[in-house]
Amino acid sequence: MDRVAYLILAHQDPTHLWRLIRSLDHRADFFVHLDRKIDDAQFVGRRSPGNVRFIERRIAVTWAGFSMVSAILALVDEALGAGNEYSHLVLLSGADYPIKPASAIVEHLASNRSHEFIKYIDMRNSPDHYMRQIELRHFRDPLIAGTGSAVKLVDRCLRKIGNMAELSNQWSEDCVPYFGSTWWALTPACCEHVMSVVKSDKRYVEMNRNTFAPDEHFFHTIVGNSEFRERSDGVQEYLGVGTVNLANLHLIDPSLAKWFTVEDREEVASSDRYFLRKVKTDVSTGLLDFIDAELLRA
Repeated sequence: MDRVAYLILAHQDPTHLWRLIRSLDHRADFFVHLDRKIDDAQFVGRRSPGNVRFIERRIAVTWAGFSMVSAILALVDEALGAGNEYSHLVLLSGADYPIKPASAIVEHLASNRSHEFIKYIDMRNSPDHYMRQIELRHFRDPLIAGTGSAVKLVDRCLRKIGNMAELSNQWSEDCVPYFGSTWWALTPACCEHVMSVVKSDKRYVEMNRNTFAPDEHFFHTIVGNSEFRERSDGVQEYLGVGTVNLANLHLIDPSLAKWFTVEDREEVASSDRYFLRKVKTDVSTGLLDFIDAELLRA
């Protein structure tokens, strides 16, 4: 019987994380990465079900940094090594929530068990925006390890100078760059291919290390330059800057920053997507209660 592995990146709101897990607990296993910068006691200080695993390798994640990719790779590696058979590995944020019953999500993935739910655009169609994200070196993750205020100040200054210098990043011309949404659902076979590239092609890893928001092109580029591109949603028409048109299973607000509330219930209820991004305890509680009562129990 098909199962799904949910890979969850979490850094806040433990109440919502457990609500998210409960809502998806149908023929599923959960692999959770907690940002190393947070105290994990508030998340794991309770007895976890057997199908929930908080992975030991924790990365201090920086927005738009390669650390985001590192955290995702740690989740993928953990799920592939669990010894279970999954139709897909589904990447989620701790601020997501299903808007279709968990059983419907599992069945949808199982009925498309050879499909890679990932779409992307050719970044070369956007030379003034997306190509600058990979052709210039961006310093998002700390350059100096340390927790002291003086160390952090020096590190911020160095990174600011590095970003202002607009140093060239050596992107290989024989690798077509693709861009898309961070949140995807890939088959184990595709994920194994990703891990094989990471382990064998150090050049690829290094040419991504100082790009901007590599989580939005690292995996997409691997898929788009492999045989798995034929099984994916593939290259999309470039319609302008933004990931909304490239969302795979998620309903995402065009602003990318909006927290959905109960006032958005009609939009959520009419959506054909499977997950909602972004929600959180208190701000979205009314909407989450509506989803539970009207959409997940339908």
